[in-house]
Amino acid sequence: MKLLEFLHPSRPVVVYCQFVEPLVECYTEIKKRGIGIQLRLSETWFREYQVLPQRTHPMMNMSGTGGYLLTFITVQAKQIYLDNKETTTATTQSKK
Repeated sequence: MKLLEFLHPSRPVVVYCQFVEPLVECYTEIKKRGIGIQLRLSETWFREYQVLPQRTHPMMNMSGTGGYLLTFITVQAKQIYLDNKETTTATTQSKK
């Protein structure tokens, strides 16, 4: 999350983690701040294949998961002006 401030808008971002919980926290924070679009949290599943002459088949003894990916495209958060003070927020301005 700390590195996102250095990325320009419209940049694709991919974050890998072996565990899903940290990525869910990032997903929630990015949605709340409104700094990303097309957010997608997916599980990678790596399958090894045995390659032999004249035949190829998947290995039968495999682990369950290869980790998780959080992907999204950065966007610039909306700028809202309240009482001549600039504030960055993801929420829309309420009408007075």
